[in-house]
Amino acid sequence: MGDRSIRLWDAETGELQMAFEGHRGGVQSIALSPDGNRIASTSTDRTIRMWNTQSGEQLEIYEPNTRY
Repeated sequence: MGDRSIRLWDAETGELQMAFEGHRGGVQSIALSPDGNRIASTSTDRTIRMWNTQSGEQLEIYEPNTRY
């Protein structure tokens, strides 16, 4: 099982800016929005989660068998 968190680092200083936790399985992939305000992540727990990069708040959870 992989790491269950996402970490946002400052590219210039190398300092950890924020950690996003909530997946129950290892994180498989992430995507950053063009404006840098949101991160989408997928996991082996079969969910997609959307995060606010400024507050660390989890905005949405998309789970299997959910109709949109």
